[in-house]
Amino acid sequence: MRERRRWPTPAGAWGVVLWLAVAAGAMAPLAGLEFDSDRWLPEDHPEEKALDALEREFAPGETLAVVVETPEGAFSREGTERIEALEDALAGALGEKLVSIQSPASAERIVAQGGEVRIESYARSVRQGRLGWGEEYRGIFSGGPYGGRLADDAGRYAMILARLDTHEDAAGRTRTMARVREALERSEEGENAHLAGGATLREAINERVRTQTPQLIAAAAVTVTLFLVAALGSVTRALPVIALAGVAIGGSLGWVMVLGHKMTVTTMALPVIVAVIAVADALHVIARRDRARARGSAPEEAGKGAIAGAFKPCLMTTVTSMVGFGAFATSTLVPLRHFGIDASAAIASALALIVVGLWGTFRFGPEGMEPAQGRRWVDALLRTVVEACHRMTSRHPGAILAGAAAVTIVLGAGVADLRTETSFLQVFFARDSTIRTDFGVIDEHLGGTGSIDIVVDAGGRDRFKTMKGLVVVTGLEDAIEGTPNARGTRSYAHPVRETHTAFTGRDALPGTPDELAQEMLFLELSRSETKDDVLSPYMDFESRTARIELRIPDLGQKALGEAIGYVREAIGRIGGMHEVTLTGFSAFVHTMGAEVLVTQVLSLAITLAAVGAICIIGFGLAQGLLAGAVAILPVVGTLGAMAWLRVPIDFSTVMVAGVTLGLGIDDAVHLLHAYKRSRKTSPAGTARREAVALAGKPILTTTALFMAGFAVLLLSDLVIVRHLAAFTMIGLVLALGASLVVLPAALATSDREERRPPGGRARGATG
Repeated sequence: MRERRRWPTPAGAWGVVLWLAVAAGAMAPLAGLEFDSDRWLPEDHPEEKALDALEREFAPGETLAVVVETPEGAFSREGTERIEALEDALAGALGEKLVSIQSPASAERIVAQGGEVRIESYARSVRQGRLGWGEEYRGIFSGGPYGGRLADDAGRYAMILARLDTHEDAAGRTRTMARVREALERSEEGENAHLAGGATLREAINERVRTQTPQLIAAAAVTVTLFLVAALGSVTRALPVIALAGVAIGGSLGWVMVLGHKMTVTTMALPVIVAVIAVADALHVIARRDRARARGSAPEEAGKGAIAGAFKPCLMTTVTSMVGFGAFATSTLVPLRHFGIDASAAIASALALIVVGLWGTFRFGPEGMEPAQGRRWVDALLRTVVEACHRMTSRHPGAILAGAAAVTIVLGAGVADLRTETSFLQVFFARDSTIRTDFGVIDEHLGGTGSIDIVVDAGGRDRFKTMKGLVVVTGLEDAIEGTPNARGTRSYAHPVRETHTAFTGRDALPGTPDELAQEMLFLELSRSETKDDVLSPYMDFESRTARIELRIPDLGQKALGEAIGYVREAIGRIGGMHEVTLTGFSAFVHTMGAEVLVTQVLSLAITLAAVGAICIIGFGLAQGLLAGAVAILPVVGTLGAMAWLRVPIDFSTVMVAGVTLGLGIDDAVHLLHAYKRSRKTSPAGTARREAVALAGKPILTTTALFMAGFAVLLLSDLVIVRHLAAFTMIGLVLALGASLVVLPAALATSDREERRPPGGRARGATG
């Protein structure tokens, strides 16, 4: 009679329901997560404080730029009416989040009429007959402060620039941007509108993290499930591990919440990483149990022995993984620091979960974990690969080591050319993405999407009401005009010049203190608390601090560095300034490039030192150093591959080296642990063969698992996530070769040297 199928306790269909319920219930923390990638540097960081001060004093709120193409031209009656209608619609959609809004129609100009000087909008000027439609309007606007910014010279592109009270309010920003898109859909201009600005950029990043995190977790769950069923041979054996992987994912999300962190563009990969690490440990334990059962051990004895035998190497690999990921806790960059802390906690709890979960499964449902009979071809394939590795490393160890050194040198030769990149557009989004196209419209046709801001503190109240203060600002502005890629500058000297022209009819700056006092008095009377007047964006209310804005397009790290270097040199040449601060979002982004580089060096140094110490403690000085040296090879190779492929170090690829080292050393640890145990009772050749046979199959299986898990991240449309996945996969392949080929070859060479008699040739090795 056919034997009835057995299930893990509790038995039957209820067992399936229980395991699946455990896995599904682990996803509960996902509902309570907050998604926010706004904060990149600590609040007390000088660059963060400077940027906050700039936004608070001169440019409150996040920018939202809506660019439309105007068939009639921005300077025609029809074009102006369409722009005004869209501006009103956007103002209504923004509601209480609106700080200020400006368009070519509502932008203000300083004019004189009948001996009276006034500030009025361009639209009012043309409607009152003080400015003619068409060419006259276009000429005056193009020559004014907003020409080339709110509209191009031809009037084809017009921009409505709003400032929103959504700073570090991801949820409020998401709701506001949703209303903006609804307003655009109802508008006649919606089809040809381009959205840009800081608010758009941050909302796009946060929205992708919020929507793609559950998708990646679901894809990882399906991938891990299919992989485990294939690797373990049956649904019955896979179910407990699937459930434990689900709990590990939930645990990683729970740690993010418990530690008070938010899901960011770096943390979104954490659940997938923790799941595959947990499953990898489980597969090593199950492989040992299967081997013990094949040798005739009783189920309970085999389970206990598997957990006991695998605990030390699993503990060591957990510690190395924690170090590899946890090293990022030293980073100044907030998302990377939080990722390192969250990952360390999640990986540690995953090991405890696997040990307790498998112990319970082996104890109360051992019959469900019996090796499947229908997967002999898989075992045969893995055994063939492992035996081929052993034969090759035993017969040609010298050639293998020479080849490994050559490959490492060739790949590593490019490491010196590695560069950093922190432009949010270039790091996060593909070249053909909609958001880069929209930002590109402003970069190509209008004033550019970036800015470098120079904030000058004169050291005393009313200093910039004096001729000396005006001379300092205009001199500095002239000095930075030649900045590479600059699209123009703006300071308080511009409205002062316009006012003087309106008063005197001469297109020039005031020439005497009395003239300057007259112009400044007029401008101060026009100031508003909302800072949407012509003076407030460039001078504080005490006239102590002045701002010069240098507009640039979105630039890569190298070009941005050249621009900032030029500005710094110009500042150094101008005297008479009490204190000068270089800030603005572009300068902020450039600073993060240096922080990324520091993070790369520091995290890799910490990981190398910790992994080396752990291996030396676990295996002794010689073998510990050998394991560390072998683990470095895939790191050098991966960084070299990045350099040759012209992929920079950014917010994600900065993690590749540490992650590759932290995960890659795991294979070496498992193989060395097996070799050390076998060496106690067997000669070197036999010990190598047994170690490769015992650790080789789970190493191949877990590497395939890691590859499948990281491949899930390729589904994201964020370039930063895809790069992390792709180059970690390259590192894992190199780590597999280093552990199954290079490390045994090194052990074989070492064994031959130990047997070589003084002055003689080595005796033949066994195996």
